[in-house]
Amino acid sequence: MSACLHTGLTIGGVLAASARRNPDKIAVVDGSARITYGELDALADRIASALIALGARRGVNVALLSRNSLAFVAVHFGVARSGATLVPVNFLLAPPELEYVLAHCGASILFFSPEFAPAVQSLRARLPAMGSCVCIGGGGPDWALDYHALLRSARTQAPRAAVAESDAYTIMYTSGTTGRPKGVVSSHRSRVQVAVQGALDYGMRAEQVTLLPLPLFHMGALNTCFMSHMLSGATVVLMSKFDVAEFLATSQRERASYWFLAPSPIHSIVEWPRLGSFDLSSVRWCMYGGAPMPQEIIRRAAERLPSMRFIQGYGSTEAGQLTVVGPEDHPHRASTCGRPVVLAQVRVVDDACREVAPGEVGEIVTRGPNAMTGYYKADADTAEAFAGGWLHTGDLARREPDGFLTIVERKKDMIISGSENIYPKEVEEVLYAHPSVQDAAVFGIPDEKWGESVCAALVLRPGAVLSEAEVIQWCRSRLAGYKKPRKVVFMDAFPRTSIGKIAKAELREPWWRGSGRRI
Repeated sequence: MSACLHTGLTIGGVLAASARRNPDKIAVVDGSARITYGELDALADRIASALIALGARRGVNVALLSRNSLAFVAVHFGVARSGATLVPVNFLLAPPELEYVLAHCGASILFFSPEFAPAVQSLRARLPAMGSCVCIGGGGPDWALDYHALLRSARTQAPRAAVAESDAYTIMYTSGTTGRPKGVVSSHRSRVQVAVQGALDYGMRAEQVTLLPLPLFHMGALNTCFMSHMLSGATVVLMSKFDVAEFLATSQRERASYWFLAPSPIHSIVEWPRLGSFDLSSVRWCMYGGAPMPQEIIRRAAERLPSMRFIQGYGSTEAGQLTVVGPEDHPHRASTCGRPVVLAQVRVVDDACREVAPGEVGEIVTRGPNAMTGYYKADADTAEAFAGGWLHTGDLARREPDGFLTIVERKKDMIISGSENIYPKEVEEVLYAHPSVQDAAVFGIPDEKWGESVCAALVLRPGAVLSEAEVIQWCRSRLAGYKKPRKVVFMDAFPRTSIGKIAKAELREPWWRGSGRRI
C-alpha cells in the first residue's frame, strides 16, 4: 500500500484508505479493462514516481488532455500523489482555447491521448514551459514519451512526496462565457470534502455500480461523483462519451445500479423509442446536476422509468456541492435546487450581501471548506468573487419557506426589459409544457425601446409544426404580457457545453455582436 506522506485530507489518501479496506474490489471499469482498488493504488504510486523523476513536485502543474479512461483515472491519482497540481483540460476546446489554458497554467508536463496528438504537436513550439509530453495510448508520436515505457522505468517503491491537505489539488478552467476562462484552484481538503458530501447526499455504498459518461474534467463528474465512489469503495464504469444506445447497453451489461447524468442525456433516454428493449432492472438511482430538469421531462421519466429514484445536486466548480434535492423530494420539489448540504454555509443575499427575506430574489453565496482557494493568477477576480467574505456564485434564487432554494436565473442571464426583471427559466418552463416543444432556450436580445426583449429558441419534436404566432399566444395566455417572447427562432439542435447544458452565450452572440456588451 502507498507510503506517501499524506497530511490530513488528501485525494491520494482517499484511494489508499479504500485500497486498505478492500484491495480486491473492482474500482474502475473501462470497456473490457478492470482494475481493483489495490491495483489502482499501486499504479498511482508508480505514476507518481515517474512524475517525480520528470520534475513533478509542489508548485508544478501537470495537464491532462483525455476522454474518460482508466489512464485518466490513474494519472489523476498519480499527480495527486506526486505533490503536483492537476490541470484536467476540456478536450472540446478549439486550438486557440487549448493554447491559452496550457500557457496560462504554465504546465510543464502534459499527458494526452493519441487522438489529440495533432493539436498538441501544433502547439508545442509556442509553449516553451511544457518540457515533457506523455502519450497515454498506443501508437503515439515519436516526439512524445510513451506512457507504458514510462511506467516500466519508474521505481516500484512508493514515492515519498509530502502532500498536505492545503496543497493545490486541481486547477479547473471555467467555460469562459464571460471572457477568458478562469482557472479555479482547489485544495485537496476542499475536494475531499466535496467527495464526502457526495457520498452522504447520494447514499454511496461499496456494492453500488455507477455508470459515468460525463467528462472527468468537470468538478461534478470528478469530485462529486467519481471521488465519492472511490471514498465509498464502490465501482465506477467509465464511458468516453454519451450515446443513448451504448449507454443503455452498457448499463444492462454491467448491471449498473446508479446513473450520473445531466438533464439533457436523461431527456434523450426518456425519448428513446427502444428504451423498453433493455433490461434496466438493476438501476435504482439517477443522480443528475448542472440544472434542474423541466417538470415535463420529470413527468415523462416517471412514466418510462417508474422504478428509478432521482437525486439532484447543485453546485459549481468554484463552490463545490451546495444543495441537494433528495429522492423523497421528487418530483414535487424537482424544480428547486434543494436544501443546503451539511458541509457548506449557504445564504441568499442582495447586492450589499444582506440576507433577503424568504420569497425574495437574491444571489446564492457560500463559505466553508467546500469553496475554491481562488482563481489562478487572477487576484482581482478572486477578490471580487469573495466580496464580503463569501463566495458569490452568480446564481439568483429564492429561499422558500421550507428552506428549499429555487434558482430563477444566472445573474448574467436575467433579462431586464424596461424596468422589469424577466427570468428565462420561468418562460422556458411554459414552453416545455407545449406538446410540440422538445427543447427551449430563452434569452435577451437588443430592443430599441425596452433595452432588451425576450427571444425564445425552440427545437420541435420530430414531425411537429409550430409557428411564431402560436408560440407567442401560448405564452401570452400563461404569463404576464411583458414576459412573452417577442421573437421566436426554430432550430434543428442547440449548441451545448461538454456536459450537455445549452450554450446560451452562443445563442445570444449573433444578436449582440458589435454592441460592446459582454455575453
